[in-house]
Amino acid sequence: QLSIMSTLKNRMPDDSRRIVALDGLRGIAIAMVLWQHMAKPYLPESRHSFLGWLRGFTELSWAGVDLFFVLSGFFIGGILIDGRMSSRLGRVFYLRRALRILPLYYIALAIIVAAIWSHMPGIYNLFPFWVYVLFVPNVAFAFAGSWDCLPLSILWSLSVEEQFYLVAPWVVRCITPRTLPWLMG
Repeated sequence: QLSIMSTLKNRMPDDSRRIVALDGLRGIAIAMVLWQHMAKPYLPESRHSFLGWLRGFTELSWAGVDLFFVLSGFFIGGILIDGRMSSRLGRVFYLRRALRILPLYYIALAIIVAAIWSHMPGIYNLFPFWVYVLFVPNVAFAFAGSWDCLPLSILWSLSVEEQFYLVAPWVVRCITPRTLPWLMG
């Protein structure tokens, strides 16, 4: 029984380098994004009430997305820098990202599209489905100068993250460790 436990422990990720405060900050960033989209728009704009004051106090909650991107870049960058010389860097990195993100993303996308098509058939007409399947709604929105319906429009930020994942391993591999801080600064 002890050998099974030690084998499992050796296969668990090393949490000794984890920065718990940054995990907490990432949670705050997520809460800011949720607040920005799910609560703040429904609060009064007038500052004559507590709720109006609360809306004004949280005007910068839009920055939660930016904060989340910075933290993700830091975490992913650290993983990539640690493994930059591994011959399996790309294969392992892409497989882990794919297993972590793609199943849940495509299930959520299917549910959103099914709900839109069944309950709001006229709303989904701006962008084709493949834009979301290929993680490029941010590019489509930029070229069109408009958003799609709200449940689909929120996927732009995940697309930016996926596009970052596509190029980051190769940037880290190609840039020397001495040059990397200058590039990031």
